[in-house]
Amino acid sequence: MNNITISSITGLIPPFSAYCCDYYGNQCSYVGSGTTVPITFTLTPQFVSAPSVNITLIDSIGCQKVETVICGLIVPTPTVTPSNSATPAVTPTNTETPTNTNTSTPTNTNTPTTTNTETPTPTPTPTPSGTMLNNYFATRCGSGAEIEIIDLSLLTGFTGNTFLSSNGLCMFAVDSPTTSAATITPLLQFTGGSSCLDCLTGGCVNWEVSNSGSAGQISFTPCCGESKTSPYNLAPYEFTNICSTTQPIVLSGLVGISNQGICPGC
Repeated sequence: MNNITISSITGLIPPFSAYCCDYYGNQCSYVGSGTTVPITFTLTPQFVSAPSVNITLIDSIGCQKVETVICGLIVPTPTVTPSNSATPAVTPTNTETPTNTNTSTPTNTNTPTTTNTETPTPTPTPTPSGTMLNNYFATRCGSGAEIEIIDLSLLTGFTGNTFLSSNGLCMFAVDSPTTSAATITPLLQFTGGSSCLDCLTGGCVNWEVSNSGSAGQISFTPCCGESKTSPYNLAPYEFTNICSTTQPIVLSGLVGISNQGICPGC
């Protein structure tokens, strides 16, 4: 499958940017943007033969929605399979008794008996169970109360898992699992005893931004002395790097955005 078409989007404010990731949320790549539905995205070559992918939609204010697409799979509707057992039994009885005296009196007795019994046995087809979530609660580093949910499989290890999240805050996972859906994704990860401080002082992402043949515009949250201001206008075919604590949001144009790790200015 080369293309994925989304026919409806609820709860997000256009314009939208779309990223395609593998089933575990890794190897993400930018696949396009748009303002109205239906909207069709062309998958990058690495996902063309994948059995399933995750499509992440990010709206103009940074809100995200993740949809899992199972490629080429149609889940059948449960059906009832009857099992018919027919037991016909035909018992004909034909008795002819002629008696010859002065008069001839033939006696013909024919008694057929037919029994037909049909017993259907419905057998329901089981429905496959859903995928178990690997999500945990995360809390904010520093001052202020903030509780979010993170997919732990997107992080390496567990203890000391401090990360700069997609909401622009430094968070750390806590040993409290939940079956609720993830609300944030990690942008950078920090480990060690000073991981919260490291994130608060150096939690700034180097974003690689590339524009297509038409003018474009993005918004972002500058950090580490970034000289560009938000919103930033991109010239046709412009290629640049921007330091931001949040992933830049495409306001117009066809703009590619890639996470390049910690900003070198931090």
